[in-house]
Amino acid sequence: MKRAFVLFRSCAACICACVLMVSAAGAGPLTLQHFEPRLRALSPERPLDYFELGEEIAAEVQGVPGRETARALFALAYELDRTRERRLGASACLALAAIAEHDEERRRLLALASLLRREHHDPEAPGVGAPRPRRLHDPEDAYNLATALGLYRAGENVRAAPLLARPGVRELLEIYAPVIGGAEEILWDVGSRASCRECRNRRVVRAAPGQSAERLCPLCKGNPGPELSPTAMAMHLRLESLLLSRGERTWSAQLIADAGAPLRDIDPDSLAPRYAVSADRPYWRAGGWVSPSAIEDEDAAGADAGDDAHSDDADTPRRME
Repeated sequence: MKRAFVLFRSCAACICACVLMVSAAGAGPLTLQHFEPRLRALSPERPLDYFELGEEIAAEVQGVPGRETARALFALAYELDRTRERRLGASACLALAAIAEHDEERRRLLALASLLRREHHDPEAPGVGAPRPRRLHDPEDAYNLATALGLYRAGENVRAAPLLARPGVRELLEIYAPVIGGAEEILWDVGSRASCRECRNRRVVRAAPGQSAERLCPLCKGNPGPELSPTAMAMHLRLESLLLSRGERTWSAQLIADAGAPLRDIDPDSLAPRYAVSADRPYWRAGGWVSPSAIEDEDAAGADAGDDAHSDDADTPRRME
């Protein structure tokens, strides 16, 4: 009898495990409906909630609805925070850049994030959108930045780090960051001293243990630097050309540097309209963003419906038991 009971428990456990596996397999990716209660609970008094929910939706909800809602949440976090602590601006721009679909949009967001971060750390610095003084940068700083970029591409992050740590060089990198698609990844790689774990950036390894003969590193293929696309490489070389040029640049040199792209001002006021959101419509209802007045109308309608239901109950005669 005891043996039969043990066998029954084993079979029951197997059945439960199979049911759980089938349920997990059929769960699939999450949809916006899963986040509906949290979207409705958002309040403009807590911009951080918009940002954190945007991160979750961007990671969990696939397809256009997820991306569009995540963008709106990041943009609202940015806009609502501007009138409060002003701590989320750079983070919101970086989050938007991470899910941007076009390189131009990504570069603009990274540049705005860089300016906002600098303004946050140095309150006396000119505000975002303020005109910069026109002055020539130190040629030595320009040369050091060009050298640091070359070392970065070669994977020599240990040698590039002290150059990028110099104030004048770091300032130049932040100013010209849009030309190379942003500086965040460069600073991260250089700061982490990333290197090839196989050859330690020597580019070659021993052909066999105990032999002096060497062969190309099988991991980095002799190039321990970052994997840059042809477009990214061209952008790096264009910036180096600008940095190493002497005196005033000709229009042809500028054309080579930016491929004739229009000069766009980085305007912090344009971010929210670009993503079709407004601080005047911070509440989520019925799949869209609405104003506080819409919430008041909804509450009033709910109260009226409750009163009508109460009145109907009062008018309905009770059945005698």
